[in-house]
Amino acid sequence: MGIHDKDDKKTPVTTEQAAAKVQTIESLFKGDEIQKRFNDMLGKKSAGFISSVIQITRNNKLLAKANPESIMNAAAMAAALDLPINHNLGLAWIVPYGNEAQFQLGWKGFVQLALRTGKYEKINVIEVYENQFKSFDALSEDLDCNFKVKGKGKVVGYAAYLELKEGFKKTVYWDKEEVEAH
Repeated sequence: MGIHDKDDKKTPVTTEQAAAKVQTIESLFKGDEIQKRFNDMLGKKSAGFISSVIQITRNNKLLAKANPESIMNAAAMAAALDLPINHNLGLAWIVPYGNEAQFQLGWKGFVQLALRTGKYEKINVIEVYENQFKSFDALSEDLDCNFKVKGKGKVVGYAAYLELKEGFKKTVYWDKEEVEAH
């Protein structure tokens, strides 16, 4: 990154200069244009949404170092999907990657978006414990587990099931190692 002097030669920017040029996330979100943008997307929920983004940024040292515009863009993606950025809910995240922040949809966010379509009869994701699991046939997608007993011991995998109103059904099982590798 550089700035140009009178002779149009590139001069390196110091950390202090870069910090002075970059808006803070608070000042960025206080701007009228940004306020209008989020109000158009979220209506009455915009002030609370913006407050939560600012709070999350303050509480995450790595996120606090990210470019405020990248945080705002990630927040705008969450707002466009009407998904709150709240770690307790796990629907959506703003994740720092170096100096840039990116929107990341959580698995609960995927479920929320699916439910909003109105096409699902059933949808669920659960942990599978060692005392529940018997087998999974990847070809036929037959999952043999006893979910009538309370899970005990270690989590050995995760199961997802969906059934569309039109009758389509799907079961997926990933063992814990597959999920961690992913």
